[in-house]
Amino acid sequence: MVVAAGVVAVDDACHRGVPVREFERQVALMSHWPHISTARAALAFADAGAESPGQSLSRILLAELGLGPIQTQFAVLAGDRIVWCDLRVGCHVFEFDGLVMYRDVAYGGVATRDASPRSTP
Repeated sequence: MVVAAGVVAVDDACHRGVPVREFERQVALMSHWPHISTARAALAFADAGAESPGQSLSRILLAELGLGPIQTQFAVLAGDRIVWCDLRVGCHVFEFDGLVMYRDVAYGGVATRDASPRSTP
C-alpha cells in the first residue's frame, strides 16, 4: 500500500522538474530510517505526468482497484486538435476535474467561458 500524501508530494515535485534520481539518492541515504519502506513505495509509484493531487489520488484509486497499467497524460485526436486525458487504462480514459476547472478566472479558477448547463443547445 502506498501512502497517498507521499505519492502526491513526489508526483508534484517530479512534475515540477525534480529528477527521480535525486529522490533515489536521498532515500538511499535513509536506509535505516523509520517508515523508509513507505517512502520507497511512494517513490516507486511516482509519476511526473500527474498534474494535480486529484490526478495522483485518482491513479492510486485505479491501482487499488487492480486496474493497470495506468498511463498519465494520454493524447487523443479529437477532430483537428489533440486533447489530453488525465489517465488511461487500456481503452478507458479517466479525467479528474476539480472545481477550479469550472470556476471563473475572476474567482480564482481557470474557466474562460461559462461552464453552467444551458437550457437550449
